[in-house]
Amino acid sequence: MKNTRTRLFPIAQFILYLGLLLSAESKAQQDFNDLKSDILMAKTERARLEAIVTLSVTYNRNQLDSLYYYSEVLSDPDINDKEFAEAAKDLIEGVALYHQSRHAEAIDLLEISRKNFAELGSKNLQIRSMSFLGLAYNRSREHAQSADVFREVLKLTENDSEYTDARIAAFGNLSNAYRALGLFAEAIHSLERAIELSGDVRPETQQMSYFNLGQMLAQLELYDRALDALRLIDVENFPSESVQTAVYSNMARAFKQLNLSDSAHFYYQKTLNKAQTTNNWQQALKPQIELGRIAIERQQFPLAETLLNNADDFYKQHRFPPPAYTDLLLAKMELYIASGQWQKGLQASKTFEQFINTNSIIHMSQNGFELVAQIHEGLGDTELALQYQKMYNDLGLAAKEAVQTNRLIEQRNQLALLDANERLEEESSSKEFYQGLTFQVIALSLILLTVLSIVYRYYHRVKKDNVVKSTELSQLKSQLEEAQSQTQEVEFISLKSKALIKLSDLRFVRSDGPYLEFHLTSKTKPEIDRNSLKSLMDELPNNFIQVHRSFIVNLNQVKSIYKSKLVLNDDTEISVSRSFKDDIDELLRNTA
Repeated sequence: MKNTRTRLFPIAQFILYLGLLLSAESKAQQDFNDLKSDILMAKTERARLEAIVTLSVTYNRNQLDSLYYYSEVLSDPDINDKEFAEAAKDLIEGVALYHQSRHAEAIDLLEISRKNFAELGSKNLQIRSMSFLGLAYNRSREHAQSADVFREVLKLTENDSEYTDARIAAFGNLSNAYRALGLFAEAIHSLERAIELSGDVRPETQQMSYFNLGQMLAQLELYDRALDALRLIDVENFPSESVQTAVYSNMARAFKQLNLSDSAHFYYQKTLNKAQTTNNWQQALKPQIELGRIAIERQQFPLAETLLNNADDFYKQHRFPPPAYTDLLLAKMELYIASGQWQKGLQASKTFEQFINTNSIIHMSQNGFELVAQIHEGLGDTELALQYQKMYNDLGLAAKEAVQTNRLIEQRNQLALLDANERLEEESSSKEFYQGLTFQVIALSLILLTVLSIVYRYYHRVKKDNVVKSTELSQLKSQLEEAQSQTQEVEFISLKSKALIKLSDLRFVRSDGPYLEFHLTSKTKPEIDRNSLKSLMDELPNNFIQVHRSFIVNLNQVKSIYKSKLVLNDDTEISVSRSFKDDIDELLRNTA
């Protein structure tokens, strides 16, 4: 007969151990203490078992000895609810297998665990099983199954504030699955929901989410939205220096695609400086090449050649993958074509051909053969130029670019539909309205409303805006003209760059980092000056008003005023931020 008086079963030993921890670790994390307290204070055996499992998969879950210890605790013969304990062991052992990268075995156990906890009525552990199951599917490259699991987690936790953390994680992991499947619209939408739910609770997680969001928006060529996301990152205080560099690089690329070369130059230089100061040579080549390309666009050919030659020397000092050098050779050919240095271009084209053939990356030549064709045409060899143009055509790059463009359009339209559907859900006054309709009417109504929402949002954007009457805007302009006539009129301002700006030609001013862009009616490209909006406002007359932390607008150039934007005479739209909305409202009230 066993001497039960002198033997403590594992479950009792475990509870005693937790009691000692609670009394000894005054500086432990509060949520960790809360979980240990849940075990000690549990009123039922099942509640205690559930708390043990929750603790085991939440803390030290990457320490296999710890996980298997928790599994052994659940083998205590004193446990009455054997079925629940076995399901809990399956979950813990599945998590252990996941952390050993034995994903197929982990999936088998976690599928069983997920089913058993659903039957046993433990929603908490069912969701935890599914969370690790979705991660295991993703690691196994079974992204569609992963997405299915995380969508089910979101369905189970819908409208349940107790599982907000689980929903945040599910939206984030669902975004990763969609991204791996190439469904960027769904990935962006899911990540935006995760950010919206997390609020200010997890700032460090939000920072990385904004970075991923910015990257995906840039992949859809939605560069304005990408910059909006990237600007929300506190870059200088971000703990990862490589991510800091990547943020600057992504911002530079977005500015370049928006044809804002000054801003692109500023951020590519920041990218290069950050990479050099942190000895991060892997991220230092691309900004050198892009700075060279900007110099080419500005027709600063000697500078561009110096930058690209420096990049060539830098490449030879390190081991970069072949596509990096291909990009450098393309930039060199672009330089020699733009500057008419055909012999140097011929030499660069030979190097390019030899390199892509040696490394078997003809399929990654991008527009290389088309550039080679231009070089031979510049040398007067029309026949050879046609041969290279034919090689470019045979590679089907133009067709691939067309397919990629169509794919981008499809994904952008899908994102617009998802945004529109979300607005429709938010605007639904009651569920009863939809419950009384047939399936056909619901489908038709959603289609019609979605189409209308897209049209209004992307072509008119007046659905949520309150238009200011044209008479009020006319009265405001009249009052401004009268006020200006009674004071000494300021016709020009001088910039630090020595440029002279006629105020009547100035449409608006946009802030971009330490620089200001002066957009004029008489020029297509803005004047650039190093200054701040605050300092500039002190120099401007009262017909200029700041409507956003990045914009000052000339009210004489305004055609329409809406609740959240201004429309200028040339149909340029300027956003009005909440912090400056009251200033405009006050200005309009004074015209009444």
